[in-house]
Amino acid sequence: KNLLVLQEEDWDCGLACALMVLRALQYSMSSIQGGSGRRALPSMKELRERCETQSIWTIDLAHLLRHYGVGVRMRTVFPGVDPSHQHSQFYKDVISQDQKRVTQLFRRAADAGISVERKGTTSSEMLSLVADHGHVLIVLVDRTILL
Repeated sequence: KNLLVLQEEDWDCGLACALMVLRALQYSMSSIQGGSGRRALPSMKELRERCETQSIWTIDLAHLLRHYGVGVRMRTVFPGVDPSHQHSQFYKDVISQDQKRVTQLFRRAADAGISVERKGTTSSEMLSLVADHGHVLIVLVDRTILL
């Protein structure tokens, strides 16, 4: 089964990752809609519409996956908008707008069933989670750090 989802825009890589998670977990829409039988997975278009922004933060993905019934445990070194992102070309025009929205999403996380831990994750912890515990990980990194 092909789980690969390519991003369609220059900003929707996180949404493509979320859709791959939903595919991997063989998500059934009926689980949250109270219906019977399997329904189609959401499309990239549907995920983009649900997020209502092109400035997708990790907390957006956490809430998106919870909406579709996926258990989410999020680790982050900075729960909110890291001020260092204000210098990023990607965020510079929207960071002030994102600040309030992202802060509210973090505040609502626990009520939405999202566990947020303020800590980083080592590569050995990630390997253990995937290999020994059957978790699916979304690891978002700044591509400039990888180059």
